[in-house]
Amino acid sequence: MVHSRTKAGMRSLYMKLLVTTGLLATLATLSGCSTMSAKECVAADWRTVGYEDGVSGYSGDRIADYRKSCAKHGVTPDLDQYQAGRDQGLREFCKPVNGFRVGARGRGYDGVCPAGLDAPFMEAYESGRQLYSLRSRVNSAASQIASMRAESDQLESSSVSPLSSRSRLLSIEALAACSRTRSRSPESSASELNE
Repeated sequence: MVHSRTKAGMRSLYMKLLVTTGLLATLATLSGCSTMSAKECVAADWRTVGYEDGVSGYSGDRIADYRKSCAKHGVTPDLDQYQAGRDQGLREFCKPVNGFRVGARGRGYDGVCPAGLDAPFMEAYESGRQLYSLRSRVNSAASQIASMRAESDQLESSSVSPLSSRSRLLSIEALAACSRTRSRSPESSASELNE
């Protein structure tokens, strides 16, 4: 009975993971789409469009997509206004505290920050990426622990000795504890960045 519940739970978890992955892929595709309708092209404040792209850390190549999209409607984007807005947005995006946040969320960085802002952003970004990596390891270890516990429970209910599963479980728990300890130091870096 425990075995069938575990299999059903794993199937349910697998299906949820597939659905979530599909939704995330769809959202990523849609968020990368920079096409504009005729109404949007005509009414666009190109400085604001540039600012929004800059503050989101998008590459300046997006203006080419806007040009293509708006050319279909007889509108030409104002490149100077777009670039001025994007530069202003990048000054916001390229702050170290945001670099840490971007890295801690596991997002990539496309090297969009201007030379004077890139080094401090990258330093904070790398600290955030380290935290992301450590959290991923902790989550992976927690998942392995849960799997080992389920296996151990199953072995305890059968006639097979659970000693090898218990020792594996203990080593994974030790790894998780070590990772949690290591992940505390990058978080303290985040609070220092806010000061």
